[in-house]
Amino acid sequence: MDLNQFGTNEFVQFCSLVGAQPYLAANVRSLPAQEFITGVKYCNSSPKSNTLSDTRAAGRVPRAVQCQLQGAARKRGDGQKTW
Repeated sequence: MDLNQFGTNEFVQFCSLVGAQPYLAANVRSLPAQEFITGVKYCNSSPKSNTLSDTRAAGRVPRAVQCQLQGAARKRGDGQKTW
């Protein structure tokens, strides 16, 4: 059962613990591109620069993550890429 309790903050903290660079990916067929962009801004915004950075800080990740690796793809339900 997936309770969706391992979110962005937990992922970023885990990456920090193991010395890994976070990689954000999205299937833009099921996730609107704007939501993906918002997720990247959530991670990368400078502290106190906008409401996204304030929300991130409230989740115990006060500094910007500077997630430099991002990917987006459009996949059909059978897993085949459409572009």
